[in-house]
Amino acid sequence: MHIPSELVHPDRSWPRPLVRYLAPSAILSPLTIFHSSYYRTHADPRVINIITAYDFIYERYRSGLPRLVHHTQKERAVRHADGIICISDSTKRDLLHHFPHTPESKIKTIHLSAAAEYKRINVPGDIAPEFSELLDRKVILYVGDRSGYKNFVIALETVHHCKDATLVAVGGRSFANDELTHINKLLNGRFQHYATLDNTKLNQLYNLAFCLLYPSSYEGFGIPALEAMQAGCPVVAANCSSLPEVCGSAGIMVAEISVECFVENIGRLTNPLFREDIVHRGLQQAERFSWDHTFDETMEFYRHIHANKCSLVP
Repeated sequence: MHIPSELVHPDRSWPRPLVRYLAPSAILSPLTIFHSSYYRTHADPRVINIITAYDFIYERYRSGLPRLVHHTQKERAVRHADGIICISDSTKRDLLHHFPHTPESKIKTIHLSAAAEYKRINVPGDIAPEFSELLDRKVILYVGDRSGYKNFVIALETVHHCKDATLVAVGGRSFANDELTHINKLLNGRFQHYATLDNTKLNQLYNLAFCLLYPSSYEGFGIPALEAMQAGCPVVAANCSSLPEVCGSAGIMVAEISVECFVENIGRLTNPLFREDIVHRGLQQAERFSWDHTFDETMEFYRHIHANKCSLVP
């Protein structure tokens, strides 16, 4: 997308990791909407500051100086924002828990969506040759990084007990040698990792997979679950944070994050009628989300906050 040069305001010529912690230096006209992609707010009180709260991972899972710096900046942005967009009701609850004095009137939940490339395709006709060896396997898909709260080890041990399944992991850092040794010990060749895939190729994996295994303990939204449903791939996920909100009645939601519970619930998908029902529900649930809807709700929120600010700025 081409952005006209006159709409680009150069910021400080300092390193980006530093600049993102500072207020923008551009001079903006009164009642201009400044919507930061990070937790930044403009210092001019006549500017309309909008922020988006994605999650509270730092508050939950980090410690020391990184947690303090991030939380302090987020608290300042929340305090100075005229409007706050949360990407899920779960994130909104977290925000009000950590910053209980925030007026709910300036918070709105606006859900994210999945790219249009995620859809049902012809299997095996539309599957790339590089995935051909997976067509005859029972693929359990894991998408995302492997931070502790993502519970990749539980996914690994779950597939260890699903003796006829192959674990395919997408994304995250490269595996260290000791990790690969452990994986090979548990899965004995029933494992494949793709560090990066574009939407088209990831969609192919969703389409050929037996299910998406999503054992994460915490998500601000959980886009992979939505991508999978949109592609007709059953989702087996932890019943916590935003995941019930995204999956609705379409996901197989596991109450206890344990190997035994995930193995049991993946096994339910061997019933063809049950699996067909889950796929159908997933497709219907995915239709509730769209980027057009996200755009429309965001513009409406801009108008609402702009009107409120107009009544306050002389």
